[in-house]
Amino acid sequence: MKAGKKTKTFLPEKVRLFVLVASAVVFAVLLIFLFWQWQNPGTLEQKLTHYQYQQKANLDYQVFLKPNLLYEEKVLGKGLIYPTNFVDHLQTTLSYEYSGTKQAGIKGKYQVVATVEGIQKEEKKDVVLWSKDFLLVPETPFQSEDNAVKLEKQLPISFWKYNNFAETVQKETGILSNVLLTIKWGIKLDAQTEYGLVQEELQPVLKLPLVKKYFEVEGELTKVQEGALEETVAQPVPLQPTMMVLPGVGAAVSLVVFLFCLIFVRGSALSAYERKVKQIFKRYEERLVALEQDLTIGTEMVLRVKSVEDLVRIADELCKPVYYIHDMMGEREKISFYVLGEAKVFSYELRSPDKKVPLGRKDGLTESI
Repeated sequence: MKAGKKTKTFLPEKVRLFVLVASAVVFAVLLIFLFWQWQNPGTLEQKLTHYQYQQKANLDYQVFLKPNLLYEEKVLGKGLIYPTNFVDHLQTTLSYEYSGTKQAGIKGKYQVVATVEGIQKEEKKDVVLWSKDFLLVPETPFQSEDNAVKLEKQLPISFWKYNNFAETVQKETGILSNVLLTIKWGIKLDAQTEYGLVQEELQPVLKLPLVKKYFEVEGELTKVQEGALEETVAQPVPLQPTMMVLPGVGAAVSLVVFLFCLIFVRGSALSAYERKVKQIFKRYEERLVALEQDLTIGTEMVLRVKSVEDLVRIADELCKPVYYIHDMMGEREKISFYVLGEAKVFSYELRSPDKKVPLGRKDGLTESI
């Protein structure tokens, strides 16, 4: 090959076309992906907390006693068992606090309701047989222009009033059941902030049984609640260079492959000789036996036939295999097929065009008859 002379690479036309189309499609898809990624790097949802708050309510109590032979002190603290006949009243104290992280206009109200109810347990659940409400403290407003509220209220509970009421109900109705006194502090609050309105409720509860020889105080005496005013915003995600590297390399490679096949690769279709060889071996492959070297036969013993089909028919009649030898050493490539008879050798020869003709040129083929 002379220096500086450009050479061409040959591929079957279908293969070359497939490579061109595939590389063009891959390049286009990756280019579109890169453009889309550049224009739409994506977003990340993030919660912004503008205002946080907490409210807490606690119910404390003391039990005041009548003069009795058991206790020297007149007041008992929390968490004990109290003999009913020695109890005079309960002194309850509500402590309530609300605080926020920023300035807010706070308005609220509270009320206290006592409920006496007869309860019967049926199938593992409490059934209310009768009930009576007593309003102890009507709705009472409170407010603050600061970011916090603090309340402390005392309320005496006349234990004997409710105990006597329960005994009277049982006596007049004849319904003997468990009786429960429930004291509910209902607190409602609105806090207006620059970021929106906070609306919350809190209800600490004190419970104690009636019409018993002794009792314990139960209930949800302490309640704490926290909350926040939040906003979900979509933040753009910075473009990640690593997300662009692989698609970029892929697009560059596919472009190089496309240009190389377009400029330096020539498509080649099968010649008539190649098509004929392919057709023969596809049709008679199981009948053909390859020879390592050509047969040495006198020309007077050789009978040449017109087509490979004729040769196959002769092989069928003689029950002989079809031998062939592929010769690429001469100026023209050829394949010779033989069927050996008892006295004669039947032959069919297929020759290619001149080797100097590039593969893929649509020349005819030469057959020896």
